[in-house]
Amino acid sequence: MLAALEGYGARLCAVQLDVTSDESVERAVNAAVGQFGRLDILVNNAGYGQLGAFEELSPELIRKQFETNVFGVFNVTRAVLPLMRAQRSGHIITVSSTCGITGFDGASIYCATKFAVSGWSESLSIELEPFGIKATCIHPGPFRTDFLESTSVSYGDLVVDDYQRSSRAKREALDNANHNQDGDQVRKENLALTVSGLGEIDSPWDRGRSGGCPRFNRFFFPPAW
Repeated sequence: MLAALEGYGARLCAVQLDVTSDESVERAVNAAVGQFGRLDILVNNAGYGQLGAFEELSPELIRKQFETNVFGVFNVTRAVLPLMRAQRSGHIITVSSTCGITGFDGASIYCATKFAVSGWSESLSIELEPFGIKATCIHPGPFRTDFLESTSVSYGDLVVDDYQRSSRAKREALDNANHNQDGDQVRKENLALTVSGLGEIDSPWDRGRSGGCPRFNRFFFPPAW
């Protein structure tokens, strides 16, 4: 990543961050503030996909999914909000998913985490409005990323006979879809660059473009453009 971002000099501060560790979060925030003097935008993008039917997932896997996808988001946001309140400005951008809008079989726990941060983001935006801080929740559809690689997606650790056939078929379908998704990654990235400058938008559920209201912005990336 650093090699890909060469040339930014003092405008770039790269640090390791484990969102499940309060100490790691504190170090990262302190490093950024120490270099730049302020924080204007937080993008909550850390997460992974814990797939599999609910009964195929042990409590340990479920807790781990929530620790990263939900409580990790909370940890980082909690660390930056005092700074943004002091500034009376800032923008919290949280990456949810279309799985935070509608459920999918074989992804019940992953969907649960995305529904959680979507509802949290909307409520948080109301709480932060008096301080001049915005909240935006992004709901991407399928795009050609590494999301379906083994480094970003995990499957169930329990075997339940009644689910084996359907689970096997779903996993094969996802393996075949890896890097063959319909979504245009370049167009998504170009559009994402405008998110931090969102103003008031008429419709809160304008799929395919953007959506928002004075307090809260929802941003949608459909499967294809």
